[in-house]
Amino acid sequence: MELRHLRYFVALGEELNFTRAAERLHIAQPPLSQQIRQLEDELGVTLLQRNSRPVRLTEAGELFLARARAVLASFESAVADTRRVGRGQAGKLGIGFVGSAMFAGLPDIVGAYRDACPDVELVLDEMLAAEIAEALRRRRIDIGFARPALLGEPGLAQRLIVEEPYVAALPRAHPLATRRDIALAELSDDAFVLYPARPEPSVTGLIVNACRAAGFTPRLAQEVCICKPRSV
Repeated sequence: MELRHLRYFVALGEELNFTRAAERLHIAQPPLSQQIRQLEDELGVTLLQRNSRPVRLTEAGELFLARARAVLASFESAVADTRRVGRGQAGKLGIGFVGSAMFAGLPDIVGAYRDACPDVELVLDEMLAAEIAEALRRRRIDIGFARPALLGEPGLAQRLIVEEPYVAALPRAHPLATRRDIALAELSDDAFVLYPARPEPSVTGLIVNACRAAGFTPRLAQEVCICKPRSV
């Protein structure tokens, strides 16, 4: 038994006329009659009373019509759902992100995606940048929002979403506190409060490298911990 047998029988069961059913199916009447006979032979029951005008369904035919409609509806739903998943419009999407991404547009991106694809379940997990790279390689997540960029990571496609300048947070009494722009070298005598440099890649690593390029190695006064829940 094939799906076409169900489609043919449903059309005939609804039209109760071989000619109209054949026209609806865009086939000739003899092939339709042949397919219905094959269906009855396979089931071992009579589905139609052919000696009446219009054609009538037997009790078995009434039952099979209802079940055939349900099967076809389920099949069409499965096809539609599968296509939507294939297009990324349904299913589950795992997202890894560094905590600072919450301040760099991630909520807006997630909100816009939810509006566009309401049937996709989003699973968000806060991670370090190095953890995002590993999770992508192991396919534990589908997309990651990392800072800094995961440069040199083989097999990972990357796209720049946002660029932001470094900002120095200074005490009010600091001589440079009122300046709009500060050259990095002007901070060479100051102590730095930074996030942990490990594991790499890290924003701290980028800052240290930038300082060295400016002619000095930053003096670390304190490392601040990154408190991160495992999932959001």
